[in-house]
Amino acid sequence: MLPALLLPCFQSCSNPAGQEPFSNCLYGAPEPVFGPGLPAVKAHHFQLEKDKAEESLTFADGLELHITQSGCDHIRQEFRFYLAGDFRSAPATFWIGESSRIFNRLGQIGPEYLSYRNLGQAIAQREADIRPGEPIMLQEGFYFRLDISFTNGAAILAVTISEQP
Repeated sequence: MLPALLLPCFQSCSNPAGQEPFSNCLYGAPEPVFGPGLPAVKAHHFQLEKDKAEESLTFADGLELHITQSGCDHIRQEFRFYLAGDFRSAPATFWIGESSRIFNRLGQIGPEYLSYRNLGQAIAQREADIRPGEPIMLQEGFYFRLDISFTNGAAILAVTISEQP
């Protein structure tokens, strides 16, 4: 079930209004998605800003991931995976399959990340309905959007999970 994807990354609101970022928000401030000391993660950085949280990871196999969490009462998480290589000719089905595969992989890091395996399975089940650049409701109140961009020698696979399209 997808609600577990978004909510654990936000702590409950316990700070007095105006003292901390997100103190007046329904879910409170975002927390790191990935905890310290994971064997699969070579480098990790988390920074809470005024209106969003930024998290960057490099996995032991070289995969890079940047997560942006934003939203106050409607959560939005963007996962940007950086893939080395020339993927400009890859069809949309490749990217949909790759996003499913990567989230399944994240779900294998540890028990607290199993919800990402569920997301990978939901993407695979709805593969025929997914179009890059267009949000799709994967589950009531939870939307998925896939975007692809290219830089010199790399592709950026951006997956947005949100409570609103």
